[in-house]
Amino acid sequence: MSNSRMSRRATSFKRIPLASRDQSTWLAADEIQISDKDKDRFQRFVPAIRHYLDTGKLAESAELADCTRQTLLDQVARCVTLRPDGKPYGWAGLIANLSVSTEERREPTSVPNGDANKAGAGAFQKFLQEHPKLREVLLELIRKGGK
Repeated sequence: MSNSRMSRRATSFKRIPLASRDQSTWLAADEIQISDKDKDRFQRFVPAIRHYLDTGKLAESAELADCTRQTLLDQVARCVTLRPDGKPYGWAGLIANLSVSTEERREPTSVPNGDANKAGAGAFQKFLQEHPKLREVLLELIRKGGK
């Protein structure tokens, strides 16, 4: 796909480019930074995704991960989503709180009719992109645990 993010519906063995299926080129995930709960999940998905990308057998792979077929496809989609440098996120895509979306908000950040709940995440991301110094201050506060 020309799109840097494969849609979940479009993710299938045949639609994943060969280069994205090559796990030897994937970035390793830093397991030190993964919580114990996420490590179990990570270790459950890795062999299942390897099996799926090597064989194309979705049912067997989902059974290996003890999940539904769609859940496995969702995780595969995260792994093969391309980073800004054009390479797949790889195993780092399995980290639950890692954002792999490369979609950008194009609409203005002002919210019509004062509906503050409408499209807030995209508006906030756009706001942070437009104010890089504020973004850095916010990230530093988050790193320090809000102190």
